[in-house]
Amino acid sequence: MRKASVIVVLSLITSVARGDYEFKTVDYPGAAGTHVNDINDNGVAVGYYWTFANQYHAFKYENGTYTNIDPV
Repeated sequence: MRKASVIVVLSLITSVARGDYEFKTVDYPGAAGTHVNDINDNGVAVGYYWTFANQYHAFKYENGTYTNIDPV
């Protein structure tokens, strides 16, 4: 019974590892730092970045394009 449990666990780990995931570095252009808060099911990321003057701004990253979404 123990061998069967190990095989099931390994199968689950392997299927998760083969998922359709893609890792990207998100680095807002010209920013001192970038932080992603969330990524939706469509791959759109939202977060904030800060400047070297220590000003914080919100952004959206979608299809390789950064958009500043600060409140007006």
